[in-house]
Amino acid sequence: MKRVLVALIAAIYMAAPALAKTAKDFFIEDSTKVFPLLSKSLRMDMLDYYVSGQSVELENAFGGKSQLLKATNQYVSVRLSDSHSVEIWVPDTVAKKSVVVVNYQYRVPASDGNIVVYNLVDMSENIKAFDAPDITDFISVPKNSDMNKQEVADKIDIPMISYDINPDTGEITASHNLNEFLSQEEYARIEKYMIKSIRYVWTGKKYKRVK
Repeated sequence: MKRVLVALIAAIYMAAPALAKTAKDFFIEDSTKVFPLLSKSLRMDMLDYYVSGQSVELENAFGGKSQLLKATNQYVSVRLSDSHSVEIWVPDTVAKKSVVVVNYQYRVPASDGNIVVYNLVDMSENIKAFDAPDITDFISVPKNSDMNKQEVADKIDIPMISYDINPDTGEITASHNLNEFLSQEEYARIEKYMIKSIRYVWTGKKYKRVK
C-alpha cells in the first residue's frame, strides 16, 4: 500500500511543470496552459537562441511572430504577438510549495492585463496570493471636491488595468490606462482624482499592497 501511495505522489509531481525549479524550466515544461501558441520544441529553440545572445522572432502556432525577450532563473518575458505578451516570475521558495506568477498582458488597443498565481504542483489557481485591484482602488477624491468617488467611478465604463513584474523582486505594479481608452475630454474630467499606479510586494506567501 505504501509503495502504491509513493508511486502516486511521484506521478503527480512528475506530471506538473511544478518541479520546474526556475522560470526558465517552467517556460520549457509548461503544458501550454500559459503558452498555448508555443510548442515545447519552439520554446526550447527560443531559449537556445536567447542563451546564445540572439533574441529572434519565431513563427508561432497561428503563423504570427513570437519572441523571448528576457530569461533568468526567476523571470521570463515573452512577446507572443503584437497585442499579447506574458511575464512569469518564480519566487525563490521551497519547490513543492512554490508558485508561478503569470502576468497576461494585452493591447486591444489600450493596455489591459490579468495576474494569475498558479500553484506549481498542480497548476491550480492560488486565489489567495494576489488580490487584484478594482478601478475604484485608483480613485482618490479629497474632501470638498466637485465629485465624489462614486461619481468618478460612474464615468469609467471599462476599467483598463495592466501589470508589470519587476524581474528581480517580483514586485507588481498595477497601472490604470484610462488615458489610452477614454477621449482626452473624458479623461481630463477625472484625471486629478486618479492614482496612476499601485505597487504590490511578495511576502513569501502572497502579495501585499504597498500603502
